[in-house]
Amino acid sequence: MAALRVARRRTDSDFAPAPCRIGRGDPLPDRREIHQYDLGRIRWYVAVLTVVVLVVGGGIAAYALGGFDRWLDDSDASALDVEPPEELDFPAARTPQPVLDDATPGQLDRRAVEASVRAVFKDRTFGKHTGVAVAPLEQGKPVTIGSGSYMPASTLKNFTSLAALDSLGRDARFTTSVVRAQGAGRTARLTLVGGGDPLLATKPPKDSDDVYPQPATLADLADQTAKALKQDGVKQAEVSFDDSLFKGPDVNPRWEDSYITTDVTTPVSALWADEGVTDVDTGERTTQPAKQATEAFVDLLAKRGVSVKGAVSRKKAPADSADIASVDSPPLGQIVQHTLALSDNSAADVIQRQLAIGEGEPASFEGGARAMQSVLKSLGVPWQGIQVYDGSGLSRDNAVTLRAELAVLKLAATSRDSDLRPVASGLPVAGFSGSLADRFTSPTSYAGLGVARAKTGTLTGTHAYAGLTTDKQGTPLAFVAIANDVKDKFVLDARAGLDDIAAALTSCACTR
Repeated sequence: MAALRVARRRTDSDFAPAPCRIGRGDPLPDRREIHQYDLGRIRWYVAVLTVVVLVVGGGIAAYALGGFDRWLDDSDASALDVEPPEELDFPAARTPQPVLDDATPGQLDRRAVEASVRAVFKDRTFGKHTGVAVAPLEQGKPVTIGSGSYMPASTLKNFTSLAALDSLGRDARFTTSVVRAQGAGRTARLTLVGGGDPLLATKPPKDSDDVYPQPATLADLADQTAKALKQDGVKQAEVSFDDSLFKGPDVNPRWEDSYITTDVTTPVSALWADEGVTDVDTGERTTQPAKQATEAFVDLLAKRGVSVKGAVSRKKAPADSADIASVDSPPLGQIVQHTLALSDNSAADVIQRQLAIGEGEPASFEGGARAMQSVLKSLGVPWQGIQVYDGSGLSRDNAVTLRAELAVLKLAATSRDSDLRPVASGLPVAGFSGSLADRFTSPTSYAGLGVARAKTGTLTGTHAYAGLTTDKQGTPLAFVAIANDVKDKFVLDARAGLDDIAAALTSCACTR
């Protein structure tokens, strides 16, 4: 208003020409220009005043409504701690509706099962030794086509995983640590101690939000180690590694020699990073995973201001050493899901060593095989006709029966022990995840898409499935299909045939 009053008091005489300020040739100010000037100033004042009113008013309203409470209140209380007003009346919660029909228990119709399976067999060459077995997850007799023992390939990972989960529990974790030997000095004597973490990584993955499970890293260990040394005023260290947790040969004598030379897997070690893979693009692997992991750790320390004297070496950690850093693996349940989904050979053989430790056996291939047999027999898995030499299924001397394969699947899917469930939940889903992501691409296999889930198994001449599905009548089924001695020219036929068997069981009216 003050601005308005000033404008009213001003007259044309205020802008009259004065001899001392206006020259003879200067034009007199125009009244319209003066008027527009005053209006401009008024509008500017009004705009500023409006902004001030809005800001002040908004702040008062926000304060009154509690908008600043989270900045002003330093307590740990949350909105969930506030009791609702007494007069507030919530409606009753609605009962959630099922998203799937209830499973229908039923007895298998042997004729229907055989008709579905043989319709696939007649058009393809699966090899000389082929077997299929199907069973309801609930009570009911299985239907088996074929007899004897079979080379399981990677379906053996189901056995390894189930036994480890039963022995160690789904929440078991494996610790990698850095210990420091006693004694003062400018140079710290450090030992990197492997705890058998199969998924230990050098650095966090680039797209970490999309990676499951989240791995422990050497980078984290280096951060902790550098911080601990800095607190003691130490900037120099000697580093060795201790991978003595595992025993026996690191390469299975029953593996093909090419498994190491062609980077199929890494020598089994209680200490490695990135499973010993040194080149992600080519899949190249080191033959000295513990040493390679330690050298990577040394490089990470150097980047954090800790210089390392000399070359790394293998030494058992001194008994008087003290932990200064450690990282824990993901829970075993998550490791199993990863191992089954991606058919991770290296991880599976480390899991078997951990199983051996859990059962009091030497952490070797032989100790792991004995531990597996002991645990699975105690769970009721029939062991006659079975030979196990590793945890991954890479050995061509491994042998299992169809009955044992079904028993492992049924335990994983129906046991009241939730520790065993990751075997069922970790199986790849047909056409969507893991080793089945690029399968079920033929119209004859479409029925299995998104319904069937199975652990794949592939070795030269051997193709296998061991998994779960639901038939046309809603009955959950466990199924196994193994083809040994497949000729090279029929490899693609055999793969497609397994997809078609899973799809045929899914679309089959197989139960009464």
